[in-house]
Amino acid sequence: FNFLPQLLAALLILLVGWIIARILRSLIAKLLGKLEFDRRLGSTKAGGVAERFSPGGSVTRLIGGFIYWVTMIGVFSLALTALEIQEVTDIVGAFYEYLPNVIAALLILILAALGGQWVGAFIRTALGDEGTGRLLSQIVPILILVLASFMILVQLKIAPSIVIITYSALVGAVALAAAIAFGLGARDVAAKISDEMYNKRNGSGGGSA
Repeated sequence: FNFLPQLLAALLILLVGWIIARILRSLIAKLLGKLEFDRRLGSTKAGGVAERFSPGGSVTRLIGGFIYWVTMIGVFSLALTALEIQEVTDIVGAFYEYLPNVIAALLILILAALGGQWVGAFIRTALGDEGTGRLLSQIVPILILVLASFMILVQLKIAPSIVIITYSALVGAVALAAAIAFGLGARDVAAKISDEMYNKRNGSGGGSA
């Protein structure tokens, strides 16, 4: 009986919070619907990527669901705190301390996916969809996602020291391989440029004499 008021308060918080979360989701859906957000975003590369992760291919529903669950997480935490159980309160506090890392990791993943698509499209536009352009447009987005995966692991605090060491070694290996490949590929070009400069200089020198 002493615990009953806390339990009723927690249930009331859950009910009111659930209603508020549904209202927010509905308002967001109506607002983005009036702005024709799905249609405008669907005509872009970013829209094509976002639709893959959206329920029913609707980015508006994805955003509405995100707002709903963020609100419900806050509601759950308030309800658990209202129970006035110290162990539960400590768990909720630890969860909220870690939540910004999860949100940052999700943002990094989304930005990396969208950025990779944009960069790939830019490379195809600049260099064409054949040969080197096609190869780079496929490799660069993968490299962006790999970089983002290391950043996500650091944000989630999953063996950060090992992740940083592995990332540094990987970046060094990629840079060394790129330098070697560029050196071998540009050797003939550099030799040709040097010969042209040498011949031009000697030719001008002979003319002035």
